[in-house]
Amino acid sequence: MKKQHSIGNRVYVYIFIAFLIFYGIFVAIRAIRNSAFLDQRDRVNIVFYGEEPKLLSFGLTDDVNYIVSFTNEDRADIPGGYGRYAVGSFGRLAEVERNKAIIRHAFASMTSTYIDYYVAPKKSLGVFVNSDAAEPTYQRGGLIRSLFSANTYTNANFFDKIYLSWLIAKKRQSSFIPLKSTVVPGKNGAKPSFSEKGFQKKYKGFFYHQGLREESGEVQIRYQNYASALVLSRIIEGQGIRVVDLSLGETLIHQRCIVQHNLSSKSKTVYFLLKRFSCLEQKGDAGGSDILFILGPELEKEWE
Repeated sequence: MKKQHSIGNRVYVYIFIAFLIFYGIFVAIRAIRNSAFLDQRDRVNIVFYGEEPKLLSFGLTDDVNYIVSFTNEDRADIPGGYGRYAVGSFGRLAEVERNKAIIRHAFASMTSTYIDYYVAPKKSLGVFVNSDAAEPTYQRGGLIRSLFSANTYTNANFFDKIYLSWLIAKKRQSSFIPLKSTVVPGKNGAKPSFSEKGFQKKYKGFFYHQGLREESGEVQIRYQNYASALVLSRIIEGQGIRVVDLSLGETLIHQRCIVQHNLSSKSKTVYFLLKRFSCLEQKGDAGGSDILFILGPELEKEWE
């Protein structure tokens, strides 16, 4: 009787181990499928937020790479209805709101480009107040360590970290073209502010994805919240996609967002919108453009 009981226990153990193995394989496959090295992109943008905040932009097809420095005292708009905050206080706000994505959205809005990955301290170290350096520094070892550090938070999964480490390791400071943030003087003694429009105008085309630009897909955005549509249009155009119109939606949708089109061939523009903003794909009339990008309440709330 004891022997049968022992055999039964071993069977349950084997079943449990098999379940863990299959679950681990499933998680690994899903992570790999969502990783940058299997995704359709010509450029990878990653923000390292800290005492010296910087944006690294790797050109995967043209090998044109940029490094952007920011001044911690500059104030910028943070999507989500938070108003304007100094760059050095983004981390503190993200901790208070318990939403690390605030950092990602803020830099995306500032630079009018999609931020693929971000790395930030897991626990806020207070408000950073130093000014930006004459030229942003590129220290490969420190950047790679921060990707894997237990004290930092990142939206990159394990396979992404491996891939990003490889990208970082094979570049040097001289591999990057340094870009400076654009600011406007404060009025009546106020501190200077970051100029989103100035940055967009000065560096228009720098962060384009070659494949998206060459496809020349025309996108029309339907919205309920104009402020959200305006920010998203800047980010989408910053990838090389043409936004031809912003118009008020006739009906409110309950989905996060819908990408509606009648394109027969596989479209990189459609793929970008679906993948980056977690939208529902729908076949239908695009209102005179190639693609209709319909915003839902959830997505608009994130970017208002």
